[in-house]
Amino acid sequence: MCGRYALFQPTQGVQLQFQFEFADPAATNLAPNYNVAPTANVPIVVEHYGRPVGEPRGGVVPEPQGAVRELLLSRWGLVPGWARAGGNGPVLFNARLETAAEKPSFAESMAKRRCIFPMNGYFEWQTRQGDKQPFYISVPTTPLRGEAEENGGVPKLGGAAETAELVRKYGTETAEKVGEPGTETAEKVQERGSGATPELLGMAGLYSWWRKPGGAWLLSATILTRPTQENLRHIHHREPVALRSEEYAVWLDPNLQDGAAARELLRRPAPLLEAVAVRQEVNNVRNNSPENVRPLHD
Repeated sequence: MCGRYALFQPTQGVQLQFQFEFADPAATNLAPNYNVAPTANVPIVVEHYGRPVGEPRGGVVPEPQGAVRELLLSRWGLVPGWARAGGNGPVLFNARLETAAEKPSFAESMAKRRCIFPMNGYFEWQTRQGDKQPFYISVPTTPLRGEAEENGGVPKLGGAAETAELVRKYGTETAEKVGEPGTETAEKVQERGSGATPELLGMAGLYSWWRKPGGAWLLSATILTRPTQENLRHIHHREPVALRSEEYAVWLDPNLQDGAAARELLRRPAPLLEAVAVRQEVNNVRNNSPENVRPLHD
């Protein structure tokens, strides 16, 4: 499952990876969050035709310029369009990939309203002898076997903790400048020999629009999950569905309106991720600190 995650990448880096426009002014400067929990307002990437105002995305006559990819702020916890209770019902923050195309709560969204949750990594808890140990799961800081061979054994990505440290020390504005010639932080990164901005994870999700009693619309979303890849199975039996960058466009494509066909897009093996044990402080959602993603024994 996926019930907690972190997104601390500067907004500029998120836009660079997912190539979207800003539809919501509130989403143009995302605050770092090291402990995102269900019911929070979170950024999601969507693609649709037209720019309807005051009504749900979808069902709009395509405009000549084609589909628009945007970053929107959404409640994490999907509320189906037909729900009566709205935000007072169950918090549907995860949906099983295997059954989402058939379940009434998710079927319409699986067919017509798919999205991506950008994140640096997510948290999962391993239960052992009654105790729970939190792990932070993200893109590997060094290539894992197989991926290393494809890349000639050369690390492509910086570590999550490294980016978190830059944001903590210098602030989001300065961290965005890492890699620009002449900046102090860029020089430090070059001395260490690695990039300070790791690749983000793009998790497959679904979204929905629900009309509030007063007439306003609530945008909400859920993260799809599937059985865990082998190297993480000792932590938990379910994991969020991580998309490869080449899968973003086809997953978001508003012309695909068949839930079962959309599910088939995600049959490829999951990208290899790595897990590091982290401190118990992440258990409390009020603890929002870069320390949440720092390895336990650092």
